[in-house]
Amino acid sequence: MRFHAGLTDEPDWADVDAASWAAATSEARCLELGAAPAAVAIDETIGKLRQTFDDTILVGGPPCQAYSLVGRARSRGKADYVPEEDHRHYLFREYIRVLDRLRPAAFVMENVKGMLSSTVESRLVFEMLMEDLAALGAGHGHQYELRAIRVSDGKATLQEATRPSDFIVRSEEFGVAQRRHRVIIVGLRSDLAARAAGANVPVSGTPRTVAETIGNMPPCAAASVERPTAPQRGNGR
Repeated sequence: MRFHAGLTDEPDWADVDAASWAAATSEARCLELGAAPAAVAIDETIGKLRQTFDDTILVGGPPCQAYSLVGRARSRGKADYVPEEDHRHYLFREYIRVLDRLRPAAFVMENVKGMLSSTVESRLVFEMLMEDLAALGAGHGHQYELRAIRVSDGKATLQEATRPSDFIVRSEEFGVAQRRHRVIIVGLRSDLAARAAGANVPVSGTPRTVAETIGNMPPCAAASVERPTAPQRGNGR
C-alpha cells in the first residue's frame, strides 16, 4: 500500500514471492515486434509449442498505435512524418508470419476500430491484412476461413462477414459496462472449420451500467496511509 502511494521504494519482488516472480518473468517478455531478437524468440517458442501440442489457438494482435485515431492524429502533427516509412503500419505482417509458422487450429486477431480506415501506400491497411489472411496457408494444405462475431437473439455466433464493419465487436452487447468497440477476426483452419458450425454462446445483448455490474460487491475497507505533510507557508519575512 505504501509503495502504491509513492511513500516507499519498489520492493524486490523476487524476495516477496520468488516462485511467482520467476513464473512471471519467464512468461512476460520485453521484445520489440518486428526486430530480429523478437523474431528469434518467437520462432523458438513456436518450435517448442509444435513439439508439445498438435493444435493450438493464437489470440492477440499487432500493436495498434499506427491505426488508432489518437495515434494517427499525433502522427499528422509531426512535420516530417511519412506514413510509408512508419514500420508500425506493417506490423500486422508479423502476426501473419507467426500464423504461417504456428499453423494453429484457430486464431483470434484483435485491433482498434481505426484499423478499418487506416491507409498506407494509398491503400486501406485492412484490405492488405485481409489479402494476407486469405492467402495464408496456401501450399500447406489448409487455409483459414474467416468469421465475424455476431450477436442476435441473445446469442453470439460466428458468421461470414460481408463488409469490414461486420468484424466490429461491441463490448456492451456482452454485458460489459463500457462502450469499447474493437475489430476482432476469428480464423478457423479449413480442416476444422466445420466443427464450429452452429456454435453459439448466450449473451445478454443488453447494455449494463457500472452499478449493475459491480454494485453488489462489498465496499473496500478504508486503509490508513500516512501522507507527507505539506510544507508550511512562511510569513514572507
